[in-house]
Amino acid sequence: MNEVGVVVGKTNSNEFLISLPPDTTMVENEYVVVDVKERDTSRKVVGRITRMGALSHLLVEEASYEALQKMINMQIDNPKIFAIVEALGYLDGKVVKFPRNPPFPGAKVYRAPRELLEEFYKVEKMPIHIGTLLSRDDVGIYLDPRGFLRHLAIIAQTGAGKSYTAGVLIEELYEKGASIVIIDPHADYVRMKTDESGNVIIPRFTVFRNPLSTGRYSDIRSEELSISLRDLEPNEIADILGIPSNASRMKGLIGVAMSELLSEDNTTVSFDDLYKKIEEWSQGNNIPNGYKTTDATNVLRILKIAKAKGLAKLFSSATTPLDKIVKKKHISVIDLSGLKSEIQDIITRIFLARIYEANTTGKEINPVFLVIEEAHNFIPYKKSTKSSGIIKKIAAEGRKFGVFLVIITQRPQKVDPDVLSQANSYIILRLTNREDIRAVTTAAESLSEDLSSLLPTLNPGEAVIVGPIIKVPAIVKIKERKTKEGGGDIDLISKLEEANELANEDIERSVKEIKDLMGE
Repeated sequence: MNEVGVVVGKTNSNEFLISLPPDTTMVENEYVVVDVKERDTSRKVVGRITRMGALSHLLVEEASYEALQKMINMQIDNPKIFAIVEALGYLDGKVVKFPRNPPFPGAKVYRAPRELLEEFYKVEKMPIHIGTLLSRDDVGIYLDPRGFLRHLAIIAQTGAGKSYTAGVLIEELYEKGASIVIIDPHADYVRMKTDESGNVIIPRFTVFRNPLSTGRYSDIRSEELSISLRDLEPNEIADILGIPSNASRMKGLIGVAMSELLSEDNTTVSFDDLYKKIEEWSQGNNIPNGYKTTDATNVLRILKIAKAKGLAKLFSSATTPLDKIVKKKHISVIDLSGLKSEIQDIITRIFLARIYEANTTGKEINPVFLVIEEAHNFIPYKKSTKSSGIIKKIAAEGRKFGVFLVIITQRPQKVDPDVLSQANSYIILRLTNREDIRAVTTAAESLSEDLSSLLPTLNPGEAVIVGPIIKVPAIVKIKERKTKEGGGDIDLISKLEEANELANEDIERSVKEIKDLMGE
């Protein structure tokens, strides 16, 4: 091993100081190893350099500029380079254990060899390759799939690579045979079937889209995501139709209409069925007790507006069967792009509830990974949504029934803290907002103050990974995706150039028309 320094000063089992030579090649976040005596056995403890600095006892801020120049010219001072090292642990067989004793001052420190680090981060069964150590691109980092038993959160500000990272993770889970359902509000994942050249990478891949959705990408082939009125609560129907929240009589009448339609042993209930029922009552025929014809007329007016706006397309005679969405070794993308947030919320509630119920009541548990993008919109802090109840239930109990959450957000401070804290594993990319960093630090018990201080300095594609999904925390460079990314920002420069070119053509055409009119 290559010696890089020596332990100096006061030490403890968590952290120690090392002195480095002036020509050192070591950098922050580099890995080192030092021998530590544990009982009667010498252990090779791996540590990470958290901070580096230089120190001079003569070149101090109190000295005058002239005095400093004289000392520098006479070379009477030799500044010291030092590093603070966080102890990560040692290997005991295949298990990483934390040392109980500190390294002794004077102990030699070595650069951690690649073989040791690979063994240190090794995952025995079904390793999920996520990238390499940021400071050591020769060391692959693998996630332990058992960490998903306690759920996962992927967190980053816009542009830092959270959706890209989620894509890498989804690719790996698919290769391991996972059933994956993605709640996709902005169509960030609808292109994952192919690579940039159009080659099919994931053959077992389906995009589901409701007929009401305009969709972000019209060229993507999709299957219909249908919803039956039978699977909606009366309040949800009212919300979709745009009935005011204080219109209790109108909401109540819709509830009565649905109850009557369902009690007639109808296998399906369509928008037209509801329309005809309300229309009948508006004409004074068989109006329910406690309601007036004017109540039905008001509801019918709302239904006519909804029909004119095309809202009827949202509903179908039957909800998309669950066995079309949840399949072994398959990715289903629920493309919600183009839908109002209220409708996105209701659709999410329906299908997550059905997936959870199927796994809790069925004879066979079919493990499924639920990836929820823009999670702050579905499980907001101090606010309830239609889908927040089922998401909280899955966060608390889903692991018992093989339903695992992967929540993705750019605003962790706006996510329900109970759900965020139940995601015991975290992949955190660049964050600069103090409140977001505080929210993550509060939720992630395994995220040290030192690691949280690194979050604003991360470049796109760099991440801190902590929790049961990895043996010890690591700073990682996310590997390249195989599949095509659907999200990302627009190419602003090319769009501006295109707009400028079109505008100039219009100007030239207008000038020519004016000259022609003037006979020039």
